[in-house]
Amino acid sequence: PDLDRPAYVIEARMATTIGMIVPAFCPEIQERNITVYAWLKRKKQLECHPLETFLRQAEEEWYEYGKAFKQQEPSLKDVPPYPYTVEMVRAWVAEADGAQRR
Repeated sequence: PDLDRPAYVIEARMATTIGMIVPAFCPEIQERNITVYAWLKRKKQLECHPLETFLRQAEEEWYEYGKAFKQQEPSLKDVPPYPYTVEMVRAWVAEADGAQRR
């Protein structure tokens, strides 16, 4: 069949199926996913999306949506302040990290 992607690129549905079936037949892969890939995924996520940048973008989006809602319905109150700070999220991350180590 004619495909518009390279042969090594699989569809999301197939990747999900493989990701569920293969570890079921090979417990070593499942163990490696838990011990190695979990921390690696978190590390790469934070490298690509630093906390400060992520929160700044979330706050900008918060106010953009608020302004859009206000334009659609002028009777709405002003946009409330963004409810999260870097310190709050850092505390939650530290708490989650501690819970994972237990």
